[in-house]
Amino acid sequence: MSLAPRRRARLVLLFAAIALIAGLAGLLSLARDGARTLVAEQIDHNASATARALAGQIEQAQRYGIPLDKLPGIEPVFAALLAERAELAYLVLRSSDGRPMVHSSRIEDILPEQAQPLPGHAEATVRLAGGAQISAGYRLDYIDRELGAIALDLALALVIAFVLVRELTHGLWVRSALPGLFALALGHVRHIASGTSLTQIRLIIFAIALSEELLRPFFAVFAADLAPVAGLSPAMQAGLPVTAFMLTLALAQPLGPWLAQRADLRRALCLAAVAGAALLAVTGWLARDTLTLTLLRGAGGACYGLTLILAQTAIVRLTDSGNRARGLAEIAAAIVAAGIVGPAFGGVLADRFGYGWAFVGCGAAYLLSAVLALRLPQLAAAASSSRSQYGLAGFLAVLREPRARAVILGAAIPARLSAAALLLLLAPLYLQAQGYPNSMAGRVLMLYFITFMLSAPLVARWSDRYGRRRPFVIAGGLLSVAACAPMPWLDGLGGIALACALLGVGQAVLSAPQMALVADIFERHPDTDAEQALAAFRLTERLGSIAAAIVAARAIDAWGPAGAVGALGALLGVATVYLWLGLLPYCEKGTP
Repeated sequence: MSLAPRRRARLVLLFAAIALIAGLAGLLSLARDGARTLVAEQIDHNASATARALAGQIEQAQRYGIPLDKLPGIEPVFAALLAERAELAYLVLRSSDGRPMVHSSRIEDILPEQAQPLPGHAEATVRLAGGAQISAGYRLDYIDRELGAIALDLALALVIAFVLVRELTHGLWVRSALPGLFALALGHVRHIASGTSLTQIRLIIFAIALSEELLRPFFAVFAADLAPVAGLSPAMQAGLPVTAFMLTLALAQPLGPWLAQRADLRRALCLAAVAGAALLAVTGWLARDTLTLTLLRGAGGACYGLTLILAQTAIVRLTDSGNRARGLAEIAAAIVAAGIVGPAFGGVLADRFGYGWAFVGCGAAYLLSAVLALRLPQLAAAASSSRSQYGLAGFLAVLREPRARAVILGAAIPARLSAAALLLLLAPLYLQAQGYPNSMAGRVLMLYFITFMLSAPLVARWSDRYGRRRPFVIAGGLLSVAACAPMPWLDGLGGIALACALLGVGQAVLSAPQMALVADIFERHPDTDAEQALAAFRLTERLGSIAAAIVAARAIDAWGPAGAVGALGALLGVATVYLWLGLLPYCEKGTP
């Protein structure tokens, strides 16, 4: 049986990608084998030179009568030399009986007194008068680690390029005649127009999210460097604007459906985006203290939340129960794509042009979303029940619905809490404790976004095809539990990388189906409608993000980063059981 043209093309692309990756891996292996001897000799030479230089300084001090145990300023000298020489793992001054007197190490929990040299390391040693010695240690697998980092950087660069090109060119494909011809051939006429609009909305959301993701690499540093506030640490000083942003983002959610019922949705979306762009553009120039920055970020959070909920309302109006999960998946997919692309470019903007112009660049991405919003077609408001309530009354109507409450408390809030806790605190602190640099933390965290991006569209398509939401939401909760379970036993980089990757899959499996489930419940509800229900859903799930920092910090204090991830898994397990029990009475298509 011959393969369909589209499937054949996909297989050709897959095999070409595999061949390219295999070729690059082969070249990398050849480079490693060819350079191993020369590089190893150079590393040993550098270690010996460093040890001799330190020995000369110490012997000069001894000639002036200064004993070894009272050498002034020796520890900062060790630390400075270690910072300059990336190939060295530690420096240590040992007495004549082998007792370490002064040491500096890249890995805090592995100290040079444990062995001489450390397992997996080699040392260049210079003896001093009296039997003392200076040792400079380096990793035996330094070459492999560095080549692995280069290979990983190349792979991530390819991923970033692919995601950026896909987001910017996907709209050109949808607006061409080819998708329409495919849809006509397959009999999907009713989805042709909505497909074009959904692609436009996805690009709008990508631009909105990109404006914030560009901030990620430098915002905390910018906030911590402002005029100090009495009684606040730099970390707390940087956290206040973030908390204000998250809070106003959540509070803006119920306003979206109310505004969309009373104003043209395109204009409301455009105006909110323009306001957000202006706030971002002036923040780098006007914020000279924490209070001003907090106020500006609070206002920016309200604009960000309003633009996202208005875009979500537009998707609800463009879709029905047959394609709603795929439509709502566009929101998560666009935000995740921005999370992959934004940080890499944001750091370049700040380093190259300074904070002020970096904020302007973030505002320019936001302004692009306003331009794109004007190109949307007219989106008529959905017919609402005469009893449909907006504002607080409609929000409470959502919370009174048992199935919606089960999704919110059993899936939405725990999902936000686990993602924010793992990505913002637990994983970075765990990797720091293991001695890895910040760049490695960024690579590991990207695994979450990559697995989410690859999984979410497939899950949304399957959920719409079979008309099932409940199995996917429960499966997503179980996968999230599985992501956290191995951490107490699987230590090191592999454990936290596996946790991030599995959590990305778990969150992707439950993301779009849980929103579609809430929309389906309230599509013909007597007290409120799908738009208001999703706004309430978005508001309440943000409570997980707000609580994540406090929960994660308390768990780290009690059990350490690895134990805190395990405790997070236990919390997700309890939430998933509650979700399963709460959805037992819910019957949907294909169920008895």
